[in-house]
Amino acid sequence: MPLLSQLDLPTLLWVAFMTNAVLAAAVLFVGGRWWTDDGLSAWGWGLALHAISYPVFALRLHGWPGASVVIYNVLVPGMLALHALAVWQFQRHRSPPLPM
Repeated sequence: MPLLSQLDLPTLLWVAFMTNAVLAAAVLFVGGRWWTDDGLSAWGWGLALHAISYPVFALRLHGWPGASVVIYNVLVPGMLALHALAVWQFQRHRSPPLPM
């Protein structure tokens, strides 16, 4: 029997949610503990949005496919934007500006 047929989607979504939620809590704790503008807070909020996206994705399993698609497609670009902002905040003083 193939391995993929033995995987349980709700369990995988739960584990992904918990992993991202714990990471978000840890990064937000460290980022909020010391006031620095190095991108940790943006990265933590991006992880929090990523964590929330898993239960939203699971709405498809409970008969809410339309709401799941719309909300998921709002959360994921928000998460990517926050992660891009975090990388920019982290790198802006570490690399020379590009010539104009």
